[in-house]
Amino acid sequence: MPPSRHASQPPNCWQQLADLLDATGEHAGLTSDYASTPVQLSVLAALESASVAASQSQQAAGTALAAQLSGLIAQLNLFQLVSHCPVVAVTGLLNAGKSSLLATYLSPEGRQRVLRGVGNDQGTHRFVIWLPQIWWSDPELLSTLISLLTTIFGHAPEPLSDDSAEAQQQYNGLVLNGFARNTGQAQMSVSDATDYSSVNPLTIPLIASDSGLDTIRLGLVDCPDIQTGFLEGLSGEDHSSFPQGAELAAARRDQLGRIGRLCSAFVVVSRLSSLHDEGLLQVLTTLRDAMPGVPRILAINKVKARYALDVVRDETRLLMDRFGINSVFAAYDYRSSLGGTRIPPPPPGMKISPEEPQPIFVDVGREDQLTSRYLYDLSQRLDAGALARESHRSLSLQLQSLGSQAMDWLNQNELRLGQQLTAAWQAIAEACFEFMAERDETGRVSGLRLQ
Repeated sequence: MPPSRHASQPPNCWQQLADLLDATGEHAGLTSDYASTPVQLSVLAALESASVAASQSQQAAGTALAAQLSGLIAQLNLFQLVSHCPVVAVTGLLNAGKSSLLATYLSPEGRQRVLRGVGNDQGTHRFVIWLPQIWWSDPELLSTLISLLTTIFGHAPEPLSDDSAEAQQQYNGLVLNGFARNTGQAQMSVSDATDYSSVNPLTIPLIASDSGLDTIRLGLVDCPDIQTGFLEGLSGEDHSSFPQGAELAAARRDQLGRIGRLCSAFVVVSRLSSLHDEGLLQVLTTLRDAMPGVPRILAINKVKARYALDVVRDETRLLMDRFGINSVFAAYDYRSSLGGTRIPPPPPGMKISPEEPQPIFVDVGREDQLTSRYLYDLSQRLDAGALARESHRSLSLQLQSLGSQAMDWLNQNELRLGQQLTAAWQAIAEACFEFMAERDETGRVSGLRLQ
């Protein structure tokens, strides 16, 4: 039975639909009606079976659909275990200040391990997953998260070093699993002797914990900078294994879509001048398509003091409508001498020192007291239970949609097989007619020889 096509409501029991797609028997799957010994296949097996597909192109489409369904079912199974531990991805274009935003949630010690600054030599070239320390202390949860990350990236995550200098090199992709990428020489003792000098760092995420996240009880993902230019500013290092230019940007957007399987919300950091940048629009499109329905927050960083918050609000209104952005926050540039006239006092719990200033993001869509509209209070805005329900709903809707596509594939495949069978019988009939036909001197059929 095909799943309901009404997308307004997700399936109540996604597991039943998943079981049905993988089942065989009297009321599920496919059974051959031509073989001497009946052959039964599940829907998932039929989608990628050469004996079922009407053509090679049909088989290729079915195989891709089966892979999507299997991946989504596996994702839903893992989600059951991690749904009570929401993870928020922080992404943005190069030099937008996303790592600075993420660092505001960490302890002072954790901030030292985050690579921040301008230029590619201070950019984030790997995914870094930061977890609350209390999660890190849960072996079952940590094992599940590592399993999910390994599935997403194809490599197990590498622990972020406690040494700030080495951690920043890991952030930048200069060190992979304890090996310096330019020499392949081990910098610390590791059991894996693989030569990582030519490995794309995007495929090996970093994982870390920090007590500063225990209060908000959210995991945060520091995503690689999305850029369209070549890697520059890393003098003396070999970056031949990095994808370049548009290829690099596309690879990072693709991985961003994959990490979306883990995330319950997205925060996109941008400058006011980059709101119409094609790179930012592509990032927003990727996030919208990767996890439809999951909250998306736009954080405008380094706003000049001459722009009031209502200007920022007006500039972002079209993006909110187009990409389903839930809310917009803005932080004035603390490096500007005039910025102090606009920057509000820090929210309770946010520790800022004169030696280590941090951006303070406030909601541009509200005019009430500042203390009630800080992005720092992310956990209050993103209730873990609500995030879990919304993420589950999004995944269930995707499974429902893919299930409908699977049924469409089977119906179209059956139609094409019927057309092929009809054409085959027609060809046989025409061959038999030609074999038995008696023709006169003009070539016209004058009778049939019955054999």
